Amino acid sequence: MTSSRYHVDERPHEPNNSHTLLLDLVGSNRRVLELGCSTGYMTQWLAAAGCDVTGVEVSPEAAEEARQWAQEVVVGDLDSLDLEAQFGDRRFEAVLCGDVLEHLRDPGRVLVAARRLLEPGGVVVASVPNVAHGDVRLELLAGRFEYRNLGLLDDTHVRLFTRDSLQRLLRDSGLVGVDWRTTRVPLGTTELAAAVDAAPPGVREALEADPDAETYQFVVAAVPDDGTKALGELSDRLGAAQLLAERSEVENVALRAKVELLIREAEAARTEAVRLTQGLSAAQAVKSWKGLTPLRTAVQRSRGDQ
Repeated sequence: MTSSRYHVDERPHEPNNSHTLLLDLVGSNRRVLELGCSTGYMTQWLAAAGCDVTGVEVSPEAAEEARQWAQEVVVGDLDSLDLEAQFGDRRFEAVLCGDVLEHLRDPGRVLVAARRLLEPGGVVVASVPNVAHGDVRLELLAGRFEYRNLGLLDDTHVRLFTRDSLQRLLRDSGLVGVDWRTTRVPLGTTELAAAVDAAPPGVREALEADPDAETYQFVVAAVPDDGTKALGELSDRLGAAQLLAERSEVENVALRAKVELLIREAEAARTEAVRLTQGLSAAQAVKSWKGLTPLRTAVQRSRGDQ
């Protein structure tokens, strides 16, 4: 029996999953320091990818489970453990902070230590939930902010993040995000089950126009800031480009929905037109049908008919 409520039994492969994204960003055959390794479910998958994993875990019971896959597991509280003193001259190619930073009182202190424990060319990989998901915003509009056992408002979260606040935390820690990814959950379908239809007029439309309103988690790979503006500017451009791409996808989805609605309306109109002409003479029917030429043309064009 696992000793953690966060344990995951099977390795995920679907792209809209934070564990899949974390594993992809860490890569294979690397020396990895996994902070908050829990029962070792990620440790196991990293080891299967050829990684040598050293873990840190606050729960002795969970740490014991993780040891079967890790090279070493240190039992310690990240809020008080001195990581640099613990590992001395040892350096890692990747430091993994998967769903960890939101549980810490001072995540910046841990990220600074993680940066210093990287060997040249190393990367810090992290994931955090997005407190600006539309379901949280809708719950606040309804006067509710209720913690849950898991999810966006996990009752063990002590820090909350948006895209901007995560970027700021990384920068303050001497890191720059170079690969930003997200997992997405549609409005009204998170564990909060927010009442989307009860939103005040205009609110739902505003949320649907904001790509981060459906962002459930941010997953980012960050590297040490080289002290120049170039790297920070590159990170800003990458983040802006990702946000623009997500916004465009949201707009495309909305446009496709509108086109499909127009097609259904046009089909209904054509069906009604045929019904009305059934009782007419042949000549009258032909005349009436010709009058629908613009509508038929619009339907054909929307379908891509030649």
